[in-house]
Amino acid sequence: MDPTKSLNKVLSDIFYDVCTSDVRWIAIQDVVADSVYTVSLEKSEELNKCKSREQFFSRVVRTYTNENNAIYSYLNMAFRRQLQNNYRPNADDMAMGPYAVMYQTLLMFWKTLGRETKTTYRKMLMTRRDMEKYTVGTRFVWHSIVSSALERQKIQAFPTSGPSGDYVVIFTIDNRAPCMWQPRNIEAHAQYQESERTYPAGAPFQVTRKFAVNGETHIHLKLLGM
Repeated sequence: MDPTKSLNKVLSDIFYDVCTSDVRWIAIQDVVADSVYTVSLEKSEELNKCKSREQFFSRVVRTYTNENNAIYSYLNMAFRRQLQNNYRPNADDMAMGPYAVMYQTLLMFWKTLGRETKTTYRKMLMTRRDMEKYTVGTRFVWHSIVSSALERQKIQAFPTSGPSGDYVVIFTIDNRAPCMWQPRNIEAHAQYQESERTYPAGAPFQVTRKFAVNGETHIHLKLLGM
């Protein structure tokens, strides 16, 4: 592997490799299925049963979309641990690595997952300390794969697999900037049919507005084109 390449270029090369070989995707399918075996035997078997590359891609997306399964929790916990000082991946984090790489790659490069340009919304429960970090003008990156909704009236507090608090925060996100980080439409491959849009891990944002209404904190974000 060329150490001068960016991570996104490496993922792009992986995706090209998978898509241009009739056998390469099968080898990767085995590795990805094995990576979720200790977390969910059921999901591992489902991934192994895929008979085509497209079916495998779809199943990788679907595996993540059930927020009640262990894979959703394990993967997001691994992503969020990157924020810890002196973080070093533990055995569980490393075990999920092949699946995490495959899902991130699909979110970024599988054209079947259309990019969303409309405003999306996300609701979270946060501690006061975490909420106060979102000051106007602040630029930040969400390290984990992040879900959002197209319809504001249907948003709910997404599971965070991490510390939560008593403060209700509503994020309103402007996705007009054309870039690789625009949220993807995964509805056709999700376990539940919802108006959900999903950001790849590492999406960058800037806080443009912040105010409180009826006990809720509203934070407006702009997705940064990079």
